[in-house]
Amino acid sequence: MAAYRQSFYLVSGQECFLSIGFSVQDPADAYGSTLPIASRRGRLRLGSVVGNLVDDRRAALKVGRSVVYTAEAECTGCELHMGRRYMQRDDTGIPEGMCIGVSACLLGYKVRYDGGHRRKAFIADTLSRQAHLVPVCPEVECGLPVPRETLHLAGDPRRPRLVGTATGRDRTHRMTTWVARRLQQLEKENLDAFIFKKKSPSCGLMPVKVFSAAGQVAGRGQGVFAERFMAHFPRLPATEEDGLNDPRQRENFITRIVVLKDWYKTLSGGRTRERLADFHGRTVLPLRSLSPQLVREMGKLLLPGENRCCSALYRAYEAQLMAALRFRPTRCASLCGNVAVNDHPGKVGPP
Repeated sequence: MAAYRQSFYLVSGQECFLSIGFSVQDPADAYGSTLPIASRRGRLRLGSVVGNLVDDRRAALKVGRSVVYTAEAECTGCELHMGRRYMQRDDTGIPEGMCIGVSACLLGYKVRYDGGHRRKAFIADTLSRQAHLVPVCPEVECGLPVPRETLHLAGDPRRPRLVGTATGRDRTHRMTTWVARRLQQLEKENLDAFIFKKKSPSCGLMPVKVFSAAGQVAGRGQGVFAERFMAHFPRLPATEEDGLNDPRQRENFITRIVVLKDWYKTLSGGRTRERLADFHGRTVLPLRSLSPQLVREMGKLLLPGENRCCSALYRAYEAQLMAALRFRPTRCASLCGNVAVNDHPGKVGPP
């Protein structure tokens, strides 16, 4: 009698499930069987096996009304061990081998105007063990000294200038000239994401104060480097350091990194309906935590009745996928749900 044991780890939004496992004489006997599921919060639920355990190299598990998929399986002798997660991760949640750009001060580099830093332990100590981090400090790398006068954004909030707070000296041309060169260099790094320093006139991703000539707040804009970076890499997942403190925002950031990298890998292997269906099966669970409605629309594109050509199918699916990846949680997400963030329009395919 061949015994097949299954154990796997599933992540659904904030809920994590760990199966207790089961044994059957033949993998086919598992279809429709009831599998006990233990949640991280101590609750027990029942799931039904509805997918193939061997031929498909992964299992589909129905929990409640949802069908979720385990990671790709590894068959060793008579035992079938499922991957622990969609991609193997450590306590950071970031899959191994990722390359992430980071504002250098967040890693402890003393590059701030006063010679200090804004080191974040999670990034410098924990995240650095799992991912390759690329430090970037726009102000120092463009040639400004340490220490230096503080800078702020001034002028038109739609296209602000970078000027010295005390002298009013315009540093915009120096910065933009450096940015153009640095972006070309960063293309070669094959970045998977970027973590920016909040409120920085060069790296601020979220609205940064823009001052008028009278010193009053005239509006808000993005940091000079951050704005041009996102225009150059419109689909690259990006966040500020505060986004890693909130568990929901952190999980959203990680989901966007993992799914987008998997999507580009799928595209590089050829565009077939089978590969698209396999990608959807692997990512339907994490994507559902972003936008259940869009995931349902993506699933409809894969129904047998759809007669689109393969190129049109991929274009339609990618449009829905990118729309789903634009949904990001707010701090009141538990009350209001996720919100859509308008990103820069991007081209089809990897950046």
